[in-house]
Amino acid sequence: MKRLTVALILAAFLAACGGGGGSNPGLPPSGGALTPAVSLQQGVQTSGVIVALWGGGFTMNTGSPHGFMHIYINGATQISGPAPFVGENVNVAGVGSFTTWITATSISESGGGGGQPSPTPAPIATPGGFVATQGTISYVSGTRLTVNSGYPHGNIPVTLAPNVAIFGGTPALNSYVTLAGTGSLSSSVTAYVVSVWQSAPPTADFSGTVVAGTAYGFTVAVDSSHTAVPVVLTAASVIAGGILESGAAVKVTGPGSIAESVAGVQVVVTDPTPQPSPNQTPTPTPGPISQLHVLTAGYLGGYYGTHRIPWSAAAPYLTWASTGVTDANAISSVGIKTMFYTDPNHVQVGDPMYTSDESTFAHDCSGNRVTIDYNGTMQYVMDEESPTLAALYNSVATQQTAGAHFDALFNDNAEPVTGPPTYSAYPCGYTDAAWTNGMQAVSHAAPDPVIFNGLSDLNGHNPSVTTSMLSDSNVAGGNFEHCYVDTTSGKAAAWYWQATENTELLTAATHKLFECQERNADDGAASVDARQYAYASFLLTYDPATSVLWEEFSTPSGFTVFPETQLIALQPVNSTPTQVTSLQIGGGAYGREYKACYIAGTFAGPCAVAVNPDSQNTYPFPFPQYTHTLLLSGEGVLDGGRISTNGPAPASYLSPLGSAIVFP
Repeated sequence: MKRLTVALILAAFLAACGGGGGSNPGLPPSGGALTPAVSLQQGVQTSGVIVALWGGGFTMNTGSPHGFMHIYINGATQISGPAPFVGENVNVAGVGSFTTWITATSISESGGGGGQPSPTPAPIATPGGFVATQGTISYVSGTRLTVNSGYPHGNIPVTLAPNVAIFGGTPALNSYVTLAGTGSLSSSVTAYVVSVWQSAPPTADFSGTVVAGTAYGFTVAVDSSHTAVPVVLTAASVIAGGILESGAAVKVTGPGSIAESVAGVQVVVTDPTPQPSPNQTPTPTPGPISQLHVLTAGYLGGYYGTHRIPWSAAAPYLTWASTGVTDANAISSVGIKTMFYTDPNHVQVGDPMYTSDESTFAHDCSGNRVTIDYNGTMQYVMDEESPTLAALYNSVATQQTAGAHFDALFNDNAEPVTGPPTYSAYPCGYTDAAWTNGMQAVSHAAPDPVIFNGLSDLNGHNPSVTTSMLSDSNVAGGNFEHCYVDTTSGKAAAWYWQATENTELLTAATHKLFECQERNADDGAASVDARQYAYASFLLTYDPATSVLWEEFSTPSGFTVFPETQLIALQPVNSTPTQVTSLQIGGGAYGREYKACYIAGTFAGPCAVAVNPDSQNTYPFPFPQYTHTLLLSGEGVLDGGRISTNGPAPASYLSPLGSAIVFP
């Protein structure tokens, strides 16, 4: 049996009605309107404007903080004034919860709205407040059952609410059910909707016309035999493409069947974009932009970089080159910024920073030098709090770079000390704050602006304490090694991925450079999936003016810039958040849309990026209105690599550690 792994809120699978009998086909055929269990009843009051009517109640927009609420009406509800209509401003008192719904005891007009229903279709609200699960019933007795939901929640105790709606038959031992209600999947659930299936319901994919809003979502006319298919909306439903309202043409995807009901995982409003009238001037297509690629970095010349290409060939694609004194002036002359490697933090015998001045070395409380092993070589930790270290760094860096043009110094190993077993000991009296202040003072004394390498030394699951160094006037930015992908550990996932994104956001907010150094040296052509995952993650929170991508996938030429860097995404639909969790859609994948996207400076229309950093679960693709994916092939930009916006349509789901970059 195929188990759906999408973490979404499944709701009622209602038996379809052909429209006869005069009843509302969107309401349960028995049991009436759903009302909360007694344990959830509490007195509540709210006010707002009615935006949709359905048999048994209406939906109202209460404004901040509760937004759209479903209001149920029964024989005991006292209504002052006319029968509720769309556009009416009302006060509602009743019982229920702002996280579920309200059963009204009284409804009165609050002024405004006139006395006539609005002729304009109202947007259909998306209900929330439910958790959901599915699986095989392993225990059932009266109003209680246990559902084996599989990983990660296992057996979940379920209590059937007094007015639970049950569809598809009676729940029995070994039946497969989908259910929705209140509570927690990690403890227990009170179910308000249970649907019984022979096995996990298949994915329905159909088009139709919205008939009307309902308590659970809306109904759709698909064909003459299915004129009111119930479609359930939840907080996890992805609605895209336009305003969801009565009369709208929609494409619905989700588990279920048009013969019963469908849980709307994705609802795309497919009404064609209105064409300009003869008296209107079409919106012109934006012209090209001068920025042909995102800011990039890489090794070029020097000790680590390629010498197999002319520097002028790299210039159209590379922003920053890490190079040596011999090649710096020639590389700079073609317009590439240069940076010089230094390490004033960890030194070994023979390094320029290794001197006989013992005060520059860090010591433990027994007077021993603090050391760290680097690939079998003992290195000595310098004392960041020593007043002589800053002067030594300035002197050595000035001598090393004499006669060559460098735009910045790369300051390696600017990191907190973590003690044994990585380090031999903590420096005597060590604190992160004092150590970081010392590293900042050392960077401030440098003869050129500094890009420090220390952002990847995270503070638990949070950005590194070294981010405080970004406030220094001589610090141009920070470097984050192992950014989103790594040769050894693969794709970044879970909290580490979130911490990387949050570091990118935090650095962008300071208007300093964020160098995202990927540290994956696998063959570029064989690593398209990893490249796209890293690039989609990078674009999700990047600042075009300060975020720098440093790829290291191998290429025949040794030049490690790839075609994806030519995609520039501008004009984000939503403002830049402070935490990446704000970009998570419906509790699933992370995504962001951009109004204007460019390939090598040429307008390519709007685009969107989506990433699923979960290594175990599959989530709905959050932007089903897009019809093409970014297509990457081959090696780097100087080795025949290609980029296209005409890839196949995106899949309906993002697999674990999956990503997509999409276009109309």
